[in-house]
Order: sequence, then structure tokens, then C-alpha cells
Amino acid sequence: MMTGSLPRRGIFLLLILLACFVLSTHPVLGQAQANAADLRGLVLDPQKSTVAGAAVSVRNLATNLTREALANDEGVYHFTNLPPGNYEVTVQAPDFATAVIPSVTLTVGQVAELNVPLQLGSVGTTVTVTGTTEMVETSRTAVANTIDENRISNLPINQRDYLGFATTVSTVARGNDRPIGPAPSSGLNIGGQRGRSTLVQLDGADNTDNSINAARSTVSQEAVQEFQVATNSYAAEFGRATGGIVNVITKTGTNEFRGNLFGFIRHKTIQARNPFAPLIDNDPDKKPGFTRAQYGATVGGPIKRDRTFFFAAFEQRRRQESGFFASDVAPGLGSSITIGAPFLPFQNVYDHLTSGQAAFIQGELASEDPTRISNAIAYATIASSGGQTALTGASTLKSPGGAIQAGSTIGGRFFMSGAPVPTPANHNIKPGFVTINQEGQPIGFRPLSQLARVFPISEGTSFFSTRADHQISTRHQLTLRFSYNPGDVTGIQDESQNQVLGQNDFSRTGVQTLRDTAFVGSVASMLSTSLVNEARFSFSNRDATFDSKVPGAAIQIAGTAFIGSNPFSPVDRMERRIQLTDNVSWLHRTHTFKFGGDVNLIKVDARFDLNFPGLFNFGTFALQPFVSTTAGGVSTALSNSAPPLTPVQAYGAGLPGVFIQGFGNPFSKLNNRPLAFFAQDSWKMRRNLTLNYGIRYDVELTDTISPVGFQDPLSGIQLSAADMLAAQDVLGVQQGFPRDTNNWAPRLGLAWDVTNDGKTLVRAAYGLYYDHPLLAIAFNSDIADAAQQQQFTTVLPGSPAPTATLNLLQLFQGTAVPGITPGLAASSEYLAGQLRFNDQKFAGFGPILPFTLPVSQNFEYAYANQVNLSIERQLSSNLSLSASYLFAGAHHLPHPQDINMPRNDLLVENFRRFSVGNPVLCPAALGAAQAGCLAKGRAPSGFAEAVLFPLPTANNALYTVRIPGLVAVNNVTGEVIVSPLAGNFFRPSAPNYFFVASATGGQVTPAMFKAALAGSLRSAGPISPFGEVSAQLSDGNSNFNALSVELKKRFSNNLQFLASYTWSHTIDDSSDLHTLLKPQDNSNLRAERSDSLFDQRHRLGFSALFSSPREWSKSPDFLRTFLADFIFAPIVEVSSGRPFNVITGTDTNADLQSSNDRPSVGSDGNLVLPAFLVSGNLGRNRGITHGYASVDLRLTRFLRLGEKVRVDLIGEAFNLFNRFNEAAASPFFTDVNAYGQRDPGGRYYSRPTAAFDPRQFQFGLKLNF
Repeated sequence: MMTGSLPRRGIFLLLILLACFVLSTHPVLGQAQANAADLRGLVLDPQKSTVAGAAVSVRNLATNLTREALANDEGVYHFTNLPPGNYEVTVQAPDFATAVIPSVTLTVGQVAELNVPLQLGSVGTTVTVTGTTEMVETSRTAVANTIDENRISNLPINQRDYLGFATTVSTVARGNDRPIGPAPSSGLNIGGQRGRSTLVQLDGADNTDNSINAARSTVSQEAVQEFQVATNSYAAEFGRATGGIVNVITKTGTNEFRGNLFGFIRHKTIQARNPFAPLIDNDPDKKPGFTRAQYGATVGGPIKRDRTFFFAAFEQRRRQESGFFASDVAPGLGSSITIGAPFLPFQNVYDHLTSGQAAFIQGELASEDPTRISNAIAYATIASSGGQTALTGASTLKSPGGAIQAGSTIGGRFFMSGAPVPTPANHNIKPGFVTINQEGQPIGFRPLSQLARVFPISEGTSFFSTRADHQISTRHQLTLRFSYNPGDVTGIQDESQNQVLGQNDFSRTGVQTLRDTAFVGSVASMLSTSLVNEARFSFSNRDATFDSKVPGAAIQIAGTAFIGSNPFSPVDRMERRIQLTDNVSWLHRTHTFKFGGDVNLIKVDARFDLNFPGLFNFGTFALQPFVSTTAGGVSTALSNSAPPLTPVQAYGAGLPGVFIQGFGNPFSKLNNRPLAFFAQDSWKMRRNLTLNYGIRYDVELTDTISPVGFQDPLSGIQLSAADMLAAQDVLGVQQGFPRDTNNWAPRLGLAWDVTNDGKTLVRAAYGLYYDHPLLAIAFNSDIADAAQQQQFTTVLPGSPAPTATLNLLQLFQGTAVPGITPGLAASSEYLAGQLRFNDQKFAGFGPILPFTLPVSQNFEYAYANQVNLSIERQLSSNLSLSASYLFAGAHHLPHPQDINMPRNDLLVENFRRFSVGNPVLCPAALGAAQAGCLAKGRAPSGFAEAVLFPLPTANNALYTVRIPGLVAVNNVTGEVIVSPLAGNFFRPSAPNYFFVASATGGQVTPAMFKAALAGSLRSAGPISPFGEVSAQLSDGNSNFNALSVELKKRFSNNLQFLASYTWSHTIDDSSDLHTLLKPQDNSNLRAERSDSLFDQRHRLGFSALFSSPREWSKSPDFLRTFLADFIFAPIVEVSSGRPFNVITGTDTNADLQSSNDRPSVGSDGNLVLPAFLVSGNLGRNRGITHGYASVDLRLTRFLRLGEKVRVDLIGEAFNLFNRFNEAAASPFFTDVNAYGQRDPGGRYYSRPTAAFDPRQFQFGLKLNF
């Protein structure tokens, strides 16, 4: 938790500022509201002196809601908590004529200033005053923009998702993490923060999915009146976000019945071809399916005039579109070599090789060394058959011998084992060998050449909402809103966990079902002219499910394809939330105080089948440990110069790098009770100087989670709940969140009207902002605990023979047999055709213990320090220019990190102890170096040698055995050696007592093994089932600096626009909660500090509305008449590329994880695999996508059918100039090398795999009445 000094400073500051208000005597100035607006100003006489005691009233033109106030002694009037809308302002004072301003527009979150000039005369005389609120808000210290109803109604926006309007502000970027999928976010990056750190509020109520901090479904765009985006230094009433706040206000009914019917359509015949769409029948004019329709209606009006109103909206979105699998499934496999006599008694064409592989084989054949030639033929057979099988499911090669008889065609078999490849063609080739589902779709091995290049995307989503507003009395206003959003989407491409758009096979695409219900009720009460209370109740229920289109084993081939189930599916979450909020606004002398808080009750029921389908990762694969020739009693291994297999060849050869499968109970329940309280003040210290200050407190009371016990079916060891707790305490982790109760967040801002005329304003602000921790972290820690749910893991290579110790080859090639294969529980059930186990029959704690997802016992809420310094100048009555410096420094960011990683230094030293005096490991072939090797030993040459060297089972001249095959003493040095498997790879937690027990048939107990470890490098510890411990830590940091310039014109003279440019730089050391985003070196988070995934140096946005003058419709000029009643509305966006992390897919640093390894930079600038035990020296996120540019355009023509009926004819174009905008690039280092381009800063481009939409046209019709 935070040290106490910062909160104490914040409280001390607050106390000083609260004390200051007692001495103040200047006019009061309002504080912006979450879902309302303030209006204040001066009443002035003709000499510009203030008029005290004037009676001021405001009347909402749509509902006749009326409020009254008196100007104080200094002529200041102030209205707080006004619903956004258009108002008539009336001012009366003795000896002055009544002044009426017919229309003043107030927007959400605004503190509008309107000075009213009076003329001499009698009160009975009415003078209409032309006036608008000041362009510059002289009390605002937050950085915020309002997206008003005019822009929402007329700007082009893709999918009619009104939150997309937020990106017209250059300080708001599209999130790298999409707002759809198994763990979506808000889709908005604000202030360099994660998309999960943006809070969306709807009518003042939190509208966030608390499990994953995504924006919940909301309402139709037609139901939105306006919304405000606050990006920095917002007031203390806002919290649970370190990024930004989006306040959305829905429409209300009025005294007139109003509504519309609308429809929009897109079709493939009027769209440009997606750059990744394949040719259909070799005809470039044929396009994949694409139809999108959106339609609906609204209606609103009075139930009782001036008293009760309603507004209802309904919208449906229907899509039948196409997605694309854009990957090259045979990258670099264009070489071949023919081998026949004298090397083979038959002729084989070894194709699907890389050029390096072909050259190596040719060189070995020319060596005239029989062992090298034999090894080369075996190598060529594995590589070529792997490439062929990966693409087609079978190999045309004849076997040179081994598991498949010499001269026999390999066909649909794995060459190394002779076992059938689990393709659809081999379905039921033997009893129980099921490779397809009931629909005939493959659920195991999928030949890559048969993957569909085009797949269907469908959506059926509805938005329904209804709102009622009732004036209980002149002082009390009741608002009720109900919304329901059912949605079904298929064909979702997932980008999380290193998955890449364009590389998702149709089987991997997601199916999402959503049912979202919300109810909000609020009462705003004018307790007096200076005291306003707002009470709010909200209830929401969100049921979200996500699954894969074709559930089956998850296969991930680095740089090529993601096949089968998303390993993080199915997910089924139901979240219920009750929120009670109460805020009090008090106008007192020179202050506007606001106090309030909210209490939340959240209940989550979740099912998360994490890795239950089974997961195989394929990267480059070195064959040296698997290919050797024995001649004259001497075994000669494959040359170290042999290029590794590509990931595609490894897939076809049945040589994965990782296997993970979840077992057990996927269900979790969690309750949370977030509480928040705040106090804030807006103090007019002088007429041209405003101080906004406040403090907020947040706490979340999540359920505590107690460990449960478990009995291992392989070793029979029983773990009690106390054992599990002791194992967690060793590593300082727990299940669920610890209580973080020290979250005081002070806010301070100063607004200075430099020229004292409201034209030039300098703003400066600082604030501390706490984030909301994701409940998904808590329930992940609950289920993925090695007891309730076990995440079986292995990275061990080995022989595919059933009697070999359980390893990767057996699991993928289907030769693992429960009861026969050591390390596999006899009670387990392996489904070879499906490449997975029965997930309710645990395979046992084997050589590698499960990974877990706990939370650090020191976990703290993330917080950000936000700073802004800006200047705004009013250039004319409706035009302003501003420039801002923005800063956000976030700390305690949550991120995953393996805190139980293998100790490579001890692995190396343990092997060195074994190699001393060993002539097999220090052979005569070393020449002069042999003596040194025998005397001092050597380091292992690779992972297999480091962890799988055979300890003796009986005493001999070199070793004395303590436990056969597990612990021995080197007689030369007296040093103790431990099997790395039994030693749990020297992880900090404990030895692998389960493996010891199962390997010895239960003869060696944990106590006996502890005793045998004396003098070894392996310390004893409690019985612990933990392998990799991907704990959620909270020591991440980010740093955001930005310079932003904005030119804004509000609607006048038929023109409105917003032009903004932002330069920014975001640096962080972690970008999200995903386990695959762990540090490359889990012992060195500092090395991860780099440009963030969210970093986008340049963003330029321009949006505008050009409306032809209304009077042109009556002009005698034909051209003016023709152009009348048009609105021309463009959106232009230009932005720089986004970083991505370049990976190898191969575990070279021996941390038993292959998803986080980066390459090294070679002397020629190309990227290469690092040496064994070495982490790549390429920095994190050194890949970069190309820049983005798009012009969207909307043209609307009005046809007026009387005073109250109008038809809008709408034409829209998105990406008007059909620019190729790269949406994703392959992060695999060989693709980066093949692409061969770098930006001026040395960052690497890569092969694009997906694009944003090409040019699309949409036509619409709207009937307004």
C-alpha cells in the first residue's frame, strides 16, 4: 500500500484550503456536474457595474422546467445542477427593463458563464438580449471536450457507436486492446493509460464491467443527447480511473411529441475490396460477402405537459460480413532437394524446406562421412515430412527407416513415432480416435492449406432504452431509465495474449452472447436556492459468454496461425451491480461545495475454462537432441550447424514447445463492495482567479478467498488447505485481493483569467487518481490455484515411445498411455484424436508442476499523478485556441510476473557438478580442452542436456547414489547433484515432492527426500504444488507526456469544427494483465521499460459540420436553392503507427516459457535467436506498424414535408480515399527479417496481417417527426 506521506500531504492541503474559505468574500463560482451543468454570471447595468438583488430565472425550453435565483451583493447569480439543454434566461430588477435571453445552450459538465446587461426602464418593459455563454470556461481546470448533440447527429461514425466520437479528440486514441472478445476493454486509451483505465458513466451511474473494466453496453446513438470526455485533472467526484472519464447523457422527452424512423445499409457491391480478400473464381470483381443494416426508431413527448415526459429508443444492428485469414502458411519453405542412390535405395524429393536447410543437407551429403549423411537424411525426412504434413495432413516421402518401415510411405503418420496424425482423414482409424465433431469439423490437427481464407462474421445486436422524467414539484425532479441490450456476434478475431489479427483461423474466431440490462433512478432536489441534493439508484445485470467457433485443441504456430479454441474460452460471466449514490451541492459565499459518495454491491458468478481445450505452442525447434547415429559404439549427434525447424515444420512433425491444459472446477463466485467518498470546492478567490480543490477516498472490500485442499492422483500426496496456505506464504501470494485502505486522492487546480475579461485563461492542475482493480484477477486467482483447478504444463522434450517419461512428443503424437507412461496418472484419460485429456480426470503433478495465477500479498491499487498546464484564448465569440501540456505518471500498475521462475544459475552449476570427471560429457574429441573439462566440468549445451541428464541408479566409480536417478554425489568433488525435475528446476518454492514420490513408486517420502538434499543446491521447503507462479504484482509504472493544440469553433454562421493535434510519448514496463505479457526476464522488470503498446507520437484530428443557410431554400438563385438544406460533415484522422513486441516463439533463456522471448540483434541488423540461457537484446515493443490516415464523410440532404416532418437523405463514406491502413503486423522475428524495413528510429516494420476497413459507402434514410 502507499506510504503514508502522500495521503497526509493531501489531507493537510485540504485542511489548509478549507480553512481559507472562511476568509473569502468574492463571488461564488460553480463546480461542474457529472450529468448536469452550471450557469452563472453577473447582472450588469449600462455602466458595466453589477446589480445586486436582481431576480434571475431560467426556463428549459423543451420541458418548461424553471429555476429561480437572486443575484448576491456583488451581482452574481448562480444555478447548479441544471439538466443539459436550451434555456431561456430572464432577469428582473427595480428601475431596469426586464431582460430576456431567448436561448442559451448548456452542455454536460459545463460551468457556463453568461453576463446579462440591463437597460434602464420599468420592469414591465421587456428587452430581448442577444447573448451566448462565454467560449472560455473561466473556472474549469480539467482538460475536457463535449461531444454535443449536433455532432452526434451529423458526423459520420462507423457502426454508429457514439463512443467512437471520442477519438475525434486528438488526446483520445483507439485502444490496442479491442472492446470485444474474452477480455475486452473500453477501446479508448486516454492519457497513455490502458483501455481498462477509462471509466464510462451513463446518466451519472457507473457503466463499467467490473470484472474486466470494459465499457458495458449502453444505448442507441439516437438516444444520446451528448457526452463529455475528460482526459486530465477531473474533479474529485470522479474516480476509479487513471485514464479518462466519459460522461454520457441520454435524451429526455419534451412538451412536443418528437421521434424518428431510420435505416442505414451497406453492401459489398458498393464497397472496396479488402486488401486481404482472396480472389474468388479468379475474378477480381467478385467480393466476399458483406451486408450491414442498422435501423430503428425513437419517440418522445409529454405524458403530462410541463410535468411528466418520456423518451424511448430502439435500434438493431445486423451484419453478415467476411473475415480473412491472411497468413502465409508456408513461410520460407520454397526449397527442395532430391536424394536417391547411393544414399537411399529409392528416391525422395524433400520439399518444403528453407534455403538454409537445403544447403545444410547438401553439404552433409557431400561430406562422405556415413554418420553425417545418415543424420542428414533423418533431418531432411523430419523437416520435409513436417512441412508436407503441416500443409496437407500427410507426407508423400518414403521412410528411410525407424518407427515406420524403410521404403513405406509416411502418409498420414508422424515419422518419429509412426502414430496417426489426428486429421479428419484419420477419424476412427483406431478405436476412440475421434478427430472431428458432430458437424464433421476437425477438433485436433488441421492441415494449414485447408484453412479457410474467408470466413463469415455475423451480428445481431439490439439496443432498447426508455426514459421518464417527472417533476414531482418545483423543487424535486425524478428521472428513471431502463435499457436492455441483447447481442450475438460470431467471427470475432481476438488480439489478446500475443494473438494477431489475420492469423486467427475460423475455428479460433469467437462467438459472443451478451445480455445487458440496466435501470437507473435519480431524484434531484432543490432544498434551497443554495443547496441541491441528488440521490441515485442503479441496478445492472450483465450476462456475457464467449466461446470459440469450433472448440478443439488450441494450436498456436508462431508467425503463422492460431487454430482451434481460444485457450481462454469458454468464459461465462454474470455480473450484478447495485449502486447507491448521493451528492450534495452547497453554494456558500464564494464557494461551491460538493460532497458525496457511493456504495456499490457487486456479485460475479463466473465460469472460466482456462486452457481446458488443451494448448500447444509451436516455435522454431532444434533437432540436435533427437537425431544421432551410432557407429562402432559411438553416438554422433546432428551437427550444431543444422538450422532449426520452422514453426510450421515443427507442427507437422509433431514437435511442440509447450503443452498446457486446465483440469478441475472452472466455477467461481465473488462479491465486491466498492465505496467512495469525496469533498470538493470551487472557490472564486478573486474575480479572475478560481481555485478548484478536493479530495477523494476509494476502497474496495472484495471477498477474501481461503485455499482448499487437493489429493494428487499420480503420487497420492494429500494437500490440506493449510499446506496450500503455507506454500502461498513462502512466495508472498494469496487468492483474491488484499485490502488496500490507504487510497486518499487530493486534487488541486487553478484557473487564471489573465486579462480579467474571460478571453485568455491559464489553467494549471494536479491530481491523484486511483484505478479500479479488475475482479477477473481475483477470480482467476481463485480457480487457477493448483487445487480447485490445475493447469497441467510441460515443456519437456523426449522420446515418443509410450514407456518414456511423459513429454511433449507423446502428447501431440498421441502415444501417451495412462498406466504405462511414467509421470501420467493411471486414472487420467488421454483423448489422442483430440490432442487433449479429459479435463475432469487430472493427469497428475508430473515432472513440471502446474502454473498458478495468484495475487501478491502486497498488491496495491494503481494510481496516476495527472498534471496539466494549458492556456486558452478566445479568438472570437465562437472560436477559441488552446495549447496544453499534459502529464500522467502511473504507478503500482498490475502486471503478471513469474515469481517462482527457474534458477538458471543453479541449473548450470548443478550440471557442472555432474560433468566433472565424466568422459562422456568431456570426450576426447575436445582435444586439449578435455583435461580442463574433466577437472572443472562444463556448462550444459542446451535445455535438454541441462534438465534431462541421467543420474545413475546404482553406485559406480564416479557417483555415489543417494536416491536412484534423483540424487547422487560426484566422487571426484564430493558435490551433491539433484535431478532438475525432482528439484523443481531450483524454483524458490520447493522441490517437486510429487515427482519424487511417483518416480519411486511412493518409496521416497518428502521427509526422506529433504534429508537426501543435504549439501545440494536445492533447498528443502514445504510441500508445494507450484511451478510457474504468474502472480499479479503491482509494481508497474508508466509515464505519459503530451503537447496538445486545439482550435474549436462552436456552431454559428452554419459552421462548427474541432481541429486538434497531439504529440505524445508513453513509456511503460507492462501494458496489461495478460499472462503472456510477462517480462522476458522475470527477474528484471526494469529491462521491460520501453515505448508502451499505447504509444502514438502524433495524432491529428479534424471534424466539422458545414450547413447550408436555411434561407437559401427560398432564394431565387437556382444554385442556392439546390444547395439548400445540405449538411456536409467530414472527419479526418492522421496518426502515427503503434508499437508491438517482436517475439521468437522459442524459449532460449530456459525460463520454461516461450511466449515472452525476444530475439537479439545481429551484427547486420537482422534479428537472430539468442544463445541458450540468454535473453534477447532487442528491446520490448521495438516493432512498429505503419501510420494511419483516413477521411470519413457524411452528406445529408433535408426534405421538409411541412413544419414538423422532415426526411433526411444520408450518404456516408468511410476511408474515402481507400488508403491501406495497417491494423496488425506479424510479431514473429522471421517475418520481421523477411519484411526488411525499419523506421528512422530503428524500429522494425513487419508483414501486415490485417487492415482497417477499406473504403465503404453507407446510405441512410431518416424520417423525423
